[in-house]
Amino acid sequence: MTDQNEQFIPESVDEQIRQFSGMHDRSQDASHSALSPERQLLRDLRALHSEYAETRDRVWGRLAEHLAQSAQQTRQQTQPGIPPIQSLKKQPRLPERYRNMQEHMKQRPLSRPRPIAQHFAQIAAVFVVVILVGSMLWVFTLTRHANNGPAAPSQSAVAHTATKTPATPAAHLDCKKRFFDPGWYDVCSHGEAQVINQAKPLHGKIVTLKAAYADANRVIINYSIDYSSAGLPKPADRVPIETLALQSGQKLPGGSGTLDWSDASTSPRTLTGLTSYITSAIPAQTSTLNLRLSISSMDQPTDSVSFDFSLLFHAARIANPHQTVTANGIPITLQTVRVSPSETVINLLSLPLEMGATMTGSQPDDNLYYVTVDGWSSKGAGIIADSLNQEDGDKHTPVIGVKLILDEPLFNKSGQWTLHISHKAIAGATADWVFNFTVPQAQ
Repeated sequence: MTDQNEQFIPESVDEQIRQFSGMHDRSQDASHSALSPERQLLRDLRALHSEYAETRDRVWGRLAEHLAQSAQQTRQQTQPGIPPIQSLKKQPRLPERYRNMQEHMKQRPLSRPRPIAQHFAQIAAVFVVVILVGSMLWVFTLTRHANNGPAAPSQSAVAHTATKTPATPAAHLDCKKRFFDPGWYDVCSHGEAQVINQAKPLHGKIVTLKAAYADANRVIINYSIDYSSAGLPKPADRVPIETLALQSGQKLPGGSGTLDWSDASTSPRTLTGLTSYITSAIPAQTSTLNLRLSISSMDQPTDSVSFDFSLLFHAARIANPHQTVTANGIPITLQTVRVSPSETVINLLSLPLEMGATMTGSQPDDNLYYVTVDGWSSKGAGIIADSLNQEDGDKHTPVIGVKLILDEPLFNKSGQWTLHISHKAIAGATADWVFNFTVPQAQ
């Protein structure tokens, strides 16, 4: 039967049911493979809704009739003599066998229901219908899962899974003091170094940019070169050539650092490097540095690998004392002091001092220079003394003095600073130079 209003003929009902079932099964088999599981589920739900529409109309019709009869009886009890008001709701047309059943039920005497009990009965009837329909849908869904397996994920779920990138394992940061750089050890051990963990091949070797750090004094690069596939390195290949530049193309001066072999007695071996570049020319208000690191080998300098990355730029505490102290008739001017988390840099203007530092060297045990602050002293730790050029780090510009570098973590030190320069730093001098100053907190 394709029309629900078609006349019901008891003698042909079995034949009609078989015909309908055969057509329905064939249509389902033909469309099952063409439709996705989601569309198949929606199609089955619509079919289930249409199949039970007649039952739903019958239940709601009976509920509406009972509500009308209850209202009529209540009005007759409270206001006798007032004719009943027929419900304005149009009742759905039901098949004739159900209309006969309704006429039969109307002829039966009805007991007067209690209003509260009747409301509970109506609620219970609706609840039973909801449970019945929900149970059928649940059983139907379980049957489809048992026959066809689990439904495929929706298109949005697949797209989300495809775009989700697995987290990159954190590179092992070597924070050991074997690099002889306490400043790197401090920022690394406190989690301020940024993990990069980019690896690229170079002539059979694997070059890995492991981590880096940047502040107002320097950028520190931590990388490694794995010779597992390339064999023992050639003598000219043992010192890589590095270049660090801003992505605008401006190269950062410096490039000094430490190289360390993880195992110098066996092959394959891994070379680990820690290199610093000067950032004193970077504006103080900078928050991020966009950088490019290029690494090549001395035997093939034209071939290199490049890494593009960004680093947070940590500020420094800066003092500009411009304080001059004269001893032995020789003036020395304390120009600037820059205290960053990774190191402290003190610039001194004095050509005789620069010549004396060049002649005597900057051995840690010489104690030509030492600094005290907040109970800490650099005596015994040593200070690196380097020539101060007019453009910091640019060896092509004139020399104007000496730059003292302390790679100890002094960023959190407060109070008065004292710089002591021994008379041994300048040949013929007999008196020392002493500077007292303070360094403000970072802005």
